[in-house]
Amino acid sequence: MLYIDIWLCNNGAVLEASLSNGDLKITTWEPGLMKFVLAFCFSLAMISAGAVQADAAAGQSAYAAKGCIGCHGAGGVSAVATNPTLKGQSADFVSKNLTDYRSGARQNPIMNAMAAGLSDADIKNIADYIGSLK
Repeated sequence: MLYIDIWLCNNGAVLEASLSNGDLKITTWEPGLMKFVLAFCFSLAMISAGAVQADAAAGQSAYAAKGCIGCHGAGGVSAVATNPTLKGQSADFVSKNLTDYRSGARQNPIMNAMAAGLSDADIKNIADYIGSLK
């Protein structure tokens, strides 16, 4: 199938047009089915938004419980110049660095010891929390 286009019509039905092998095929969805599809998509979007918030909330708890707050400060703002402020860093940056510290690919005696006790879920949650700080 080379091309798919979906649009909403005045009566609430959806038309699906596809171009395959030079033939144009148009399918009409019933309004009831369309309402179901829209409700399903909306539900998925809401669940996804909730999951993102849950990860950041779990990350905030892990950040405090795992001792990150001791060096990197509350809210990711360090009070000591030798300890980097994490606020403003992306979740990908934090995740990569914590993973590298845990594996030993990046060396720092304190961070290697701290990251050694972190699970993959801890790293993801802490990274999501730091990434949410703007």
